[in-house]
Amino acid sequence: MKTTPHDTTPASAHLRMIRGTARRDRPAPSGLALPTLDAPPPPPAWMANQDALDEWNKLCGVLTLSEGHLSALGVLCSLHGKIVSSFRAGDVPTGSLLAMHRSLSGDFGLTPRAASRLNRQATKPQNPFTSRGKRPE
Repeated sequence: MKTTPHDTTPASAHLRMIRGTARRDRPAPSGLALPTLDAPPPPPAWMANQDALDEWNKLCGVLTLSEGHLSALGVLCSLHGKIVSSFRAGDVPTGSLLAMHRSLSGDFGLTPRAASRLNRQATKPQNPFTSRGKRPE
């Protein structure tokens, strides 16, 4: 029976999370730091659906965006326009369209579950043992 040598490369953060070996004392992977946009960007030229344009203008006023977010936001708004047009025509949009829209909405923190995760990360719980060993003033 052949055995393979043990792999010594460190596991990625996602793999550690799946395995359950992620720890709070390990640093979180840093993302790409892009500067935020000062003014709402104009919609892409290829976006022709009026519902998609309305969604673009609405979300650009609410979200803090950088250049790296614009293509994904364009796809999200385009999906929104296609879904609304489908409902207006009396049709039911496909499940794949709805799933893609929900996934992208979650990436931008626009679903209740994603918003609760963002709020949970923003509020760091205090250590209940920090006052131990200190004298009252």
